[in-house]
Amino acid sequence: MRKARRKSKIKRIQNYQLPRKKLRNSTTVTKRIMERNENVRSTNFKRTKVVTKLRLTHRKGTHFFHKHRKMMRI
Repeated sequence: MRKARRKSKIKRIQNYQLPRKKLRNSTTVTKRIMERNENVRSTNFKRTKVVTKLRLTHRKGTHFFHKHRKMMRI
C-alpha cells in the first residue's frame, strides 16, 4: 500500500483555525447543534453528540477541535 501524502502546512493550520473562529459565539453554535440533533433520526443519533455550551466555552485548544471536528460540522 502506498503511504498517504501529507497535507501542506497551510492546509493543516487552516483545519483547526477555521472552526475556532466559528465557536467564539458559542450560544448560536449550541443552538444550531441542538436543532440539528432534533432533526436527526434516532438511528443516526448516536453519531452526533450534543456539545454543551460549557464545553464549547472552556475548551478551546487545537486538540479539542481535532477530536470533535466531525460533530462540529454544521
